[in-house]
Amino acid sequence: MKRLLSNKDFVIIALGLGSSGLGNTFSVFIMSWLLFDLTGSIFSMGSLWFVYVTSMIICHIISGPFLDKYNKKYIMIFSEWTKAIIFLLPLIALLTGNLTQEILYLVVILLGFIEPVFRPSCMSYIPTILEKKLLLKANSILESIVQIMMVIGPSLGGILIGIFDVEIVITTLIVILILSGLFLTAIPNEKKSVISHKSSWLTDFKEGVSFFKDNKLFLWLAGLIFFVNIGAGATQPLLLPFVLNELNGSSFQYGIMSSGVAFGMLFGSLILSNFKRINNLKLFMLGSLALSGVFLMMIGVMNSFYLAFICIVLYGLFIVIFNINNTTLYQLKVPENIRGRVFLARGLLARIGIPVGAIVGSIIAEFLGFKLLFLILGLITIIPCAVAWNLPQFNSLNTASTKDHYKGA
Repeated sequence: MKRLLSNKDFVIIALGLGSSGLGNTFSVFIMSWLLFDLTGSIFSMGSLWFVYVTSMIICHIISGPFLDKYNKKYIMIFSEWTKAIIFLLPLIALLTGNLTQEILYLVVILLGFIEPVFRPSCMSYIPTILEKKLLLKANSILESIVQIMMVIGPSLGGILIGIFDVEIVITTLIVILILSGLFLTAIPNEKKSVISHKSSWLTDFKEGVSFFKDNKLFLWLAGLIFFVNIGAGATQPLLLPFVLNELNGSSFQYGIMSSGVAFGMLFGSLILSNFKRINNLKLFMLGSLALSGVFLMMIGVMNSFYLAFICIVLYGLFIVIFNINNTTLYQLKVPENIRGRVFLARGLLARIGIPVGAIVGSIIAEFLGFKLLFLILGLITIIPCAVAWNLPQFNSLNTASTKDHYKGA
């Protein structure tokens, strides 16, 4: 831990990621609040989410092949400052009394196009400033920061909107994003040779995809993330009717339950940051993912709000243990010249799982009920883990070279 905190560049990245994470949670909360206040329509809330996710998926497809051609430092700065400029649109509209539903949708579309490039650039940049043996601990710390922002962001946004005018809150958001970019100007440029800009989008896209074709382990890891996000995509939007109708809870309890996954991920990140070595990475990763599926199934059979909350916290805890180790593997094994677009390709597959889960989950819950929904979602996570356990590609997780890279500092 001391070695990481003494690394100025890592501390700046952590501050930038924290500012970005807080800005993102602020932005989602503010846009949702403004739209609901403007329309009072639940359908509009759902369509806003759909537009946002669709924009991010399109961004993944278009930007992925180009990500490795440009300096990651400047991509991150561009992302933060562009989002600050985008938020000038609703701010000016509010100040002039011209805010409309169309403006909010435009803002969400623009945010969806910009948001996905920041984190892949950040995760691709980290290995250039840290030793390999520090990556697991570094990823755990960064994930902890992200989850803290996810926990406090909506609550803080709600408090600020309750105290101040929304114009002041949006101005605060713009300042946060500008500061995030300013933090990042202090980190060094990537230590690598300049990449030619002459190759076509299709050529670069094929090169990124070919990595998964040639490395079946990472193809399977990406597939596991897809199945995990089907569960996440189905669970999050259905927590409101589940808490209110199945658990006879209140709106306050819904708010607590909706933060449960983030709490679990925060705890998991903090726990993992204290690991010095993982001896059986295959068991650790696949076991944690399978346990997340078990606790997802258990949510559906709980009649007590408190027991269901414990299950969803543990669900988030075991998911993040898999995710952090997965990210570290990508940083260790993916060649630097294609690392950015590979991270984006992984993110694309993950994002696609979310709307698939939302659609499938809504249908199952409507016709079969919540108990069968969570049972099916848990099995969707557990069965691929069982299949992966018997695949020879996953035996490479326990090779000496991989385990050595996971030694703590």
